[in-house]
Amino acid sequence: MHSRSVRAFRSSVVVVTFVLAMTLVSVGSAAAARPRGGGSGGSTGTATLNISPNPAPAGGSTYWVAGCGYINTSPVYLYVYHATTEEWGVFVFEGCISTSLTTAEAGTYTLDAYQQTGRNQMTLVSSATLTVR
Repeated sequence: MHSRSVRAFRSSVVVVTFVLAMTLVSVGSAAAARPRGGGSGGSTGTATLNISPNPAPAGGSTYWVAGCGYINTSPVYLYVYHATTEEWGVFVFEGCISTSLTTAEAGTYTLDAYQQTGRNQMTLVSSATLTVR
């Protein structure tokens, strides 16, 4: 009887741990969907964000994202909003970023560049839009 209750307790712990982990993943995904800041269209500070080609073809075409005016000591977190939200970490070299990404479906993509500006604080430093056809 003792081993049966130990097995039941272990099973309960596994279920509770799984539910807790899934809750944390859900909360983390929702929080990452759009960091503090917000906004779209044009630069929001001294940093620039250029997209080429713009417009870009749908269906897996490569497009380039580049810009300058970023803080050297902090990576840029690039959020791409369209049918889903993508997050990309981009290294800063001499104040500039450059990376290639690929398109998915047609539509308007909003790209927001965030950098850490204080302890646990992300700031929107630049934004641009991409038309995908």
